[in-house]
Amino acid sequence: MRSWLTTILDEAWSLFIDDIGLAIGATATVILTGAAVVIGEPGVITAPLLFLGLASSLLISVWRKARRRD
Repeated sequence: MRSWLTTILDEAWSLFIDDIGLAIGATATVILTGAAVVIGEPGVITAPLLFLGLASSLLISVWRKARRRD
């Protein structure tokens, strides 16, 4: 039998990070966009980079969830 602490930790994990691929994709996008800003790229490049990266991460996550049969 699982302890109550393990149950709470599992629920908290699934509440904040249900899809680890989406979390990793969003984090990588923000890091790459932040690096581009530090390098000195203009907002004309970094804003679409941020949007496309986050949108593609979300679309990939939704596509994988839709194809998965539980």
